[in-house]
Amino acid sequence: MLCYSVILLVAAFATAATATATKPPPVTVTVTVACESTPTPTVDLGYGRYAATVNDTGYPYYKFSNIRYAAPPVGDLRFRQPVAPAGSDSTVHDGKTGASCMQGDPAWYLQVAAGLVLPAFIEGKNVSSVVGKAAASQGTGSSATPSLSDIPKQDATTSEDCLFLDVLVPQAIYESPRRTDTKGKGGVLVWIYGGGYTSGDKSGHAETLLASAKDNGEDGFIYVAFNYRLGMFGWLAGSTLEKDGSANVGLYDQKLALEWVQNNIHLFGGDAERVTVMGESAGASSIMHHITAYGGKKGNAPFQRAILQSPGWLPSKAAAANENIFQQTLTIASTVTNKKITTLSGLRSLTSSELYLVNAAVVGLSAYGSFTYGPTVDGDYVPKLPGELLLNGNFDKSVEVMAAHNANEGILFATPFAKSNKDMATYLKSAVPSLDDRALEVILDSVYPEVFDGSFEYTDQFERAATIVGEAFFSCNTRYLEAAFGDKSYSYLFDAVNRGFHGEDLTYTFYNGPSTVADGGTVNATVAIALQSYITHFVATGNPNGGAAPFFPQYGSNSSVQVVAPDDFGTQITDPEDNKRCSWWQSATVYDS
Repeated sequence: MLCYSVILLVAAFATAATATATKPPPVTVTVTVACESTPTPTVDLGYGRYAATVNDTGYPYYKFSNIRYAAPPVGDLRFRQPVAPAGSDSTVHDGKTGASCMQGDPAWYLQVAAGLVLPAFIEGKNVSSVVGKAAASQGTGSSATPSLSDIPKQDATTSEDCLFLDVLVPQAIYESPRRTDTKGKGGVLVWIYGGGYTSGDKSGHAETLLASAKDNGEDGFIYVAFNYRLGMFGWLAGSTLEKDGSANVGLYDQKLALEWVQNNIHLFGGDAERVTVMGESAGASSIMHHITAYGGKKGNAPFQRAILQSPGWLPSKAAAANENIFQQTLTIASTVTNKKITTLSGLRSLTSSELYLVNAAVVGLSAYGSFTYGPTVDGDYVPKLPGELLLNGNFDKSVEVMAAHNANEGILFATPFAKSNKDMATYLKSAVPSLDDRALEVILDSVYPEVFDGSFEYTDQFERAATIVGEAFFSCNTRYLEAAFGDKSYSYLFDAVNRGFHGEDLTYTFYNGPSTVADGGTVNATVAIALQSYITHFVATGNPNGGAAPFFPQYGSNSSVQVVAPDDFGTQITDPEDNKRCSWWQSATVYDS
């Protein structure tokens, strides 16, 4: 609130009778004569005007919340590529209207992986033994038929109309005299969340990274985070769908949001030529798909730098497997809605609430280790699997890359129920239906044989499953990237108090001081602050060095990986994923076409 005041000095007048009395002192009176609101920063995007909220405590910044970047993907726009907003709207949006995308979680993950496996792993117990004792009551985390009573109610904050983004701008950048109507000077960090392609949203605690950038003596940067469609809504595929829809619409959502940044970030003071995109898990693997989009044949990616933390997904390139999932979705839609749904148009005709139930049922019933939906080879945006495209030089080589994997990526996705080679084969084939049968035989007999004498990196079936999944679907992906980019890349191995399980690094990336919530109250502050320093310097310069953290060399021809962990922090090791197994996964014909 901006107020104008007038200060008056008022002299006291004495009567004749008191003229000889002591003269009283002047009296000061403050009178407020005008008052008006301080103008709120507002950005006009043509199709809408968006006002910011102000954070003036600690590190001051403006937050523009829930900016629409695409038309609502509802009705006939379901299962299609997103459409940019159209028209003109002079209404000033305050950012209070928005939503997360429809969510879903596999039963195996909630009941077994997070509920039993992770606690046992962190405590150093034998996972198979712990889970085995509960197996009779828990089963495998899924059932044969969907039950509506098992599906959680839709969260009121979720909607199909969810394609919004947030922009956080340090006041110093937004108000910089270097900012013009056509170009800004501030660097930009765009966050893409993970969650198995079935859950997650743009919310988070980016304020800590913004403050970290300033604490490191940098100018700070603008932070952008966006939603993209999840589960069935974003990743349904198959030949039937693709006759009147599109596979990978979640990737196209991300692509449109990244193009929005290129076209509009200057209005907030950002430089479209200094954009770093960062993601974890599904978010990081999405970035791999954008780096390899169109096989590198349609120009550069809509960003210049990329930070990929634990890029992971279950590869899919088999048209038959995709069509099977599409048909399964229709069958479950018929079951949960009590309607006969046999076509894509029939699926589109369902209400949003009905579609929520369908998605939740399909994802909930996912085979152990699987999320059912995710990116797939479509012959266009994804012409081949990213590993193959990177191996053959079919990618955007202009991007500067920093990639990372955790010490124990696979434990959250490895089955604790396998007791034999046959069980392992069933598990892998169920989780990844497009696995070639001959390749599966090689995987189990030669690449990861059933040998538990310590000569391999596992001593029981669970550790074997964790090694297979951790390498094949997560950490080998970082090797593919680093080998492709070489001297233009940096790589680090994350380990921590809780043994570097998949996702543990998020509490370090967004560390905001000691907390009983973050990593169970065990976050190592030294490691967290150093990791934030590496991230913010890379965003600023394309080089993680420059702060007080230990020197971080490039990956280079010697496959150098920085250790980011309480023990041996700042040392370098040869990339453990520079091995024959990762080379086999990348070059072999592993998946059906």
